[in-house]
Amino acid sequence: MERRKSIDDEGAANYLFSKMKTYQLPGLGHSFAAFYTCTVKAVRISGYLMIVFSALQFLHAKYDEDRGVAAPLFVPTRYTRPVVIRGQNPAMFRALMNYEWACPWAFAGCGMILLSIVRASDRSDPFSPNFAGNKALDECESILDSKLRNKYRPLRW
Repeated sequence: MERRKSIDDEGAANYLFSKMKTYQLPGLGHSFAAFYTCTVKAVRISGYLMIVFSALQFLHAKYDEDRGVAAPLFVPTRYTRPVVIRGQNPAMFRALMNYEWACPWAFAGCGMILLSIVRASDRSDPFSPNFAGNKALDECESILDSKLRNKYRPLRW
């Protein structure tokens, strides 16, 4: 005698299936993947922002050079920004202008370094769409394929 499925059995199966679809495995792997994804996005955005900020600094340095007043945008001190006029103190003006021209190069270089690190990590991440491949992974795949073929071949000798 064959047992017929009751409505209760189907309801219980649907309930369990719905729970299985929405359940995510907690653990280190899931949290690391989420952290890595957020970190890569933040580093990429900060790299682009540093390059944009360096372009603004270049424009400001050119503007200061043309008008003859050195007033740097970014001074890493707790004091007020120094403002020097070319006619009053030429040596200090030249020193501040050298600083104003060096800062954008430093910010652009840091932004490019950050972007190159992110792009290198994208190329080495197997789940990234920009994955460049790896010789060791290709060899591993061919070895696994050969093992599967040997395991499931129809005639074994």
